[in-house]
Amino acid sequence: MGQGTLDRILSGLGINIDLKLIFLIFAVVLLVLVIILLVMNVKQKKRVEELQRRYEAFMQGSNGKSLEDRLTRTARDVRRLDLGLKNQKAQMDELDRKVGASFRKISIVRYNSSNEMGGIMSFALVLLDERNDGFILNVIHAREGSYPYIKRVINGEPEMDLSREEVRALESAMIQN
Repeated sequence: MGQGTLDRILSGLGINIDLKLIFLIFAVVLLVLVIILLVMNVKQKKRVEELQRRYEAFMQGSNGKSLEDRLTRTARDVRRLDLGLKNQKAQMDELDRKVGASFRKISIVRYNSSNEMGGIMSFALVLLDERNDGFILNVIHAREGSYPYIKRVINGEPEMDLSREEVRALESAMIQN
């Protein structure tokens, strides 16, 4: 089929197209596509070069064996750190247990036990742990001397009757966190 035949068929269909114009448009579109592909190729080349540079920096002075040794050392270090972390957690748990059993709630109420002597020389001291277990130390100062009394406290309850000052000191200690 020749050029003239194609023109006659297209003219018979009522289509008047200049083939030179079509080929020119087609060539321009192809040229634009080639330029786009060249730009994409340059970008990809830069990415590959950057990856190559990073790979060479990572592998510098390394062969397969030295890289394996490095990974083995790293895995050993991670295991050692993990063991150290477990030991520290056990120590922290032990410290928490000891702190829980230590006296953390403390209160003191000073008072004058007799009107004969001047000043507030007597006191009630309360020491409790986090479960409100502990004791009350009441020191009564009189002209003849000082008399200490200890009363045990279990779960916030005293084993013996308390004086007003001891009750105040116990209540003050128990509201502490």
